[in-house]
Amino acid sequence: MSDTTHFHTASRDVPAPATRQPLFASETLAIEAIVQANPLNTTAILVYDRLVGGVQGAEILPGDAITFNGAWVMDLINLADIFIDTITADDNVTITWRD
Repeated sequence: MSDTTHFHTASRDVPAPATRQPLFASETLAIEAIVQANPLNTTAILVYDRLVGGVQGAEILPGDAITFNGAWVMDLINLADIFIDTITADDNVTITWRD
């Protein structure tokens, strides 16, 4: 069995303010992920764990990052279940993850 970890990087933007966007359109499983707000963003990026309902979320300022990982070593995170939003159109994040 190979002990190779694959790393990936992608970008995601919010084309219209106040419209939560999933990080990925389809299931994207990860062992761990880092979501970093672009340092050139105008405002903070809000990160949520669901598309609608509730107001729970994390706020990351331009240049800051948030890390996601499973509660247990065998837990995988579905990055399609993480949503971002902002009040400024076209602000974006970079996602780096390993599977």
